[in-house]
Amino acid sequence: MGGYVAMYLANHYPLRVHKVITLATKFHWNTAIADAEINMLQADKIEEKLPAFAGHLQKRHAPNDWKIVLEKTAAMLFDMGGNNPLQAGDYALIHHPVLLMIGDRDDMVSLDETVMVFDQLPHAQLAVLPNTAHPIEKVNIERLARELKLFIA
Repeated sequence: MGGYVAMYLANHYPLRVHKVITLATKFHWNTAIADAEINMLQADKIEEKLPAFAGHLQKRHAPNDWKIVLEKTAAMLFDMGGNNPLQAGDYALIHHPVLLMIGDRDDMVSLDETVMVFDQLPHAQLAVLPNTAHPIEKVNIERLARELKLFIA
């Protein structure tokens, strides 16, 4: 959600942002998409079916309770599904340099969705990372660092 938040800030608080970099950012939200994502945020199911992942979430979100983090994330996604805070026309108003990155094997964010936003941004670049699935843990760090350095320079 970090890329989405950065784009929101660039749109609503442009003086607080210099450049934006996103990676595998979901821009299109509706009730069906939100419901599907919320369904994956069930703490009891995660503990039952993916106990190692539950432990990872507990460590990642400490000292906060990861279950509360999931509940609040679900509530935020529910709201976004009903009223996407960034509408299609908002992207054309973002005049910051923006680098949109997506993995070629991302199963959550589509290339079409990313290109649709890219096409609306006046000063955007697009990077498609090869052999890259959605979670950041699956990104080739060297390739990511190279893209970041090229954009920031």
